[in-house]
Amino acid sequence: MGRKNREIRQAEEPSGGIVGALLLLAPLLALTPNIYVVPALAVPGLATQELVLTVFAVLLVAAGIWQLLAGGVKQLRLEREDAWLAASLAGFIIWQVITLRWSPDAGEGLRVIGIWFLFAVVLIAGLAGSTTKVAQRLLVMLAVAVTILALTILYERALYGIDMLGFFFNHGLAAEVLATLL
Repeated sequence: MGRKNREIRQAEEPSGGIVGALLLLAPLLALTPNIYVVPALAVPGLATQELVLTVFAVLLVAAGIWQLLAGGVKQLRLEREDAWLAASLAGFIIWQVITLRWSPDAGEGLRVIGIWFLFAVVLIAGLAGSTTKVAQRLLVMLAVAVTILALTILYERALYGIDMLGFFFNHGLAAEVLATLL
């Protein structure tokens, strides 16, 4: 009886659509190399990873809108407890916008707000667009990405020592996106 019910639930569960397929690519964001050369005066953040994350978030939003228009609300769903999480995250981002007034560097504050907004897009897409099958595949993709990162970090550590050189020396946003997906 349990097997039959599980098969019925899997048949009724939506596929995840375009948003679910894009979510499976999210762990690959962590493999974004640091190709931007930081000038002598230093630039906050990791420009290459921020650009890739921004493009990915725009694709997720576009896919979500397309999926809603094509399949209706049934395709993307947000459970009540997840809606509370999304609302509190939106409140936090709004508070960040309000506190820009007291920020010593408004440009850096806007950059950080943008990053939190991008994380919110990825988190809400993950909550609303993933299914059990997508979540299982995403876990495998995360394991593959983390394994590749671990091996490259060990290799670059052996090659460069304590100097922060190489393509994967600092994962910054990429590591945070992986943690968001978990």
